[in-house]
Amino acid sequence: SEEVEDNVKPVPVKGPGEGKSIILVDHEDSFVHTLGNYLRQTGAEVTTLRSGPSTLRTIQKLVDDGKKPDMVVLSPGPGNPTDFELSKTMALLENNQIPGFGVCLGLQGMVEHFGGELGVLGYPMHGKPSPITLTEAGQYSDSIFNGLPETF
Repeated sequence: SEEVEDNVKPVPVKGPGEGKSIILVDHEDSFVHTLGNYLRQTGAEVTTLRSGPSTLRTIQKLVDDGKKPDMVVLSPGPGNPTDFELSKTMALLENNQIPGFGVCLGLQGMVEHFGGELGVLGYPMHGKPSPITLTEAGQYSDSIFNGLPETF
């Protein structure tokens, strides 16, 4: 039989976000706190900034100081993406090659920024699962959806 040392300590497992810096842009929605907590659970360092011109200046200063965030998450919020000038935020992320992730209003802002159109459904879909069907472009080998089924 093998002897086991009593003083052997387990090696701590790093989270997938360990060492990553994330800016969470708050568009005046209480869910921002839940999002921030989820992101922190990955091990990432999360800084929450209230949406507006000062946030854009802060992100640009981080880039200029060599502290570019690894990702910017755009939170949900009330109203429309234009209410928060999300296109200006998207332009800043594009210009500085910072990955962005949008949730609800944040995703809507990304859709509009890249030429998509938003509509209003005749029935609520908030929090309800629905099938996703990839467009032709979504099925290309260089798509982020590569390897997923056409409908899931």
